[in-house]
Amino acid sequence: LRAAGQTAVSGDLKLRLKGGDYNISGTFKRLQTDYRDLVNTLPGSKAQNIPLEVKRSGLMNYVGTAEISRNYLNLDGELHTDIGNLRVQSDFIHYSSVSKAQYSGFFTSRRFDIGKLTDNSLLGNIAIDIALDGTGLSKAYFKSEIDGQVNELEVHGYRYKNITARGSIKNGVFKGSILMDDPNAKLTANGKVDMAAEVYQFELTANIEKMKLGKLKLYGADSLAVLSGNINVAVHGSSLDEAVGTIQFSDIHYTNAYKQRYFKDFNIALNRDQQGVHRIQINAPDILSGEIQGRFKLTQLGSLTEN
Repeated sequence: LRAAGQTAVSGDLKLRLKGGDYNISGTFKRLQTDYRDLVNTLPGSKAQNIPLEVKRSGLMNYVGTAEISRNYLNLDGELHTDIGNLRVQSDFIHYSSVSKAQYSGFFTSRRFDIGKLTDNSLLGNIAIDIALDGTGLSKAYFKSEIDGQVNELEVHGYRYKNITARGSIKNGVFKGSILMDDPNAKLTANGKVDMAAEVYQFELTANIEKMKLGKLKLYGADSLAVLSGNINVAVHGSSLDEAVGTIQFSDIHYTNAYKQRYFKDFNIALNRDQQGVHRIQINAPDILSGEIQGRFKLTQLGSLTEN
C-alpha cells in the first residue's frame, strides 16, 4: 500500500474491531512516512502536537512487529531514519499524546545522530544499549528513568566510549551517576547535566583516575597532558568559550612531557561580562593566586598559561 508523498506500508496485518475500539497487529516489511505526510494525514490537533524531533529525523521506516489500539502500542523491530537507526522493544500507553505518553522497554543503536535530533551542535553520534521507563515524547515533556550502556557518544568532536549511566532524565536534564571507561578518560561522576536549554549547565562531582586532555580535545596546548584527582564543577554557558561558574580541584596530579606536579587543592572562578570580557580568578596556594582578564577564548587559553 502506497499513499501520496513518502508514506508506504507493506506487511501482513490483522484488524479486529470491538465497539468503538480497534486492534491492529502484524509484521511490517515496510512502514514508512515522514513529518510532512504525518502533518497532512493526521487530524489538526494531533498534527500540531507532532514533536520537532520527528521532523529532524527525516524519512522514517519501521521494520518488525507491531500491535496498536486506541491507547496502546507495542513495537519490536528496527526504526531506520535519516539520522540513524534504532532497535526498539517497548510498550507505549497513550502514545498519541506528546505529554501523557508512557513507555517502558529497551532501545539499542549503533549510530544515531543525537545532535541533529536535539538540535545541539555540541553533540554528534551516539551508540546505546539502554532501558527506559518514563513519560513524554518531546523534550518539553520527556521524563524517564535510564539504566544502561552508552557505548559511544560524540561530544565536542571527541568520541567517548564505554559509559555506564544510571539516573533520570527530565526535560533534557540528566541527574544520576556516570561511570566512564574510555581509553583516554576513566572516571566516576555524580550530579546534574542540563544540555536541553540554550545555556548548558553542569553540576558534577567527579573522581578522575585518568584524563588525557589533549586526546579529549579539552586542552590543545599540550597533547600529552594527563590529569587525575577530584573535581567539583558548577558552570553554565552556551559554549565552552562562554562558560561561567566555579571549578574546585583537590588531590590533583598533572603530568606532561616535561614535568609532573601535585596540587593539594585550588579553585577557579570563571566570569564573563556582557561585552564578552573574561575574568578568571585563580586561588591556588600551591601554585599562584591572581586573575586573568581580557577578550580571549577559553579553549585557547592553554597556550597563554603553559609556562
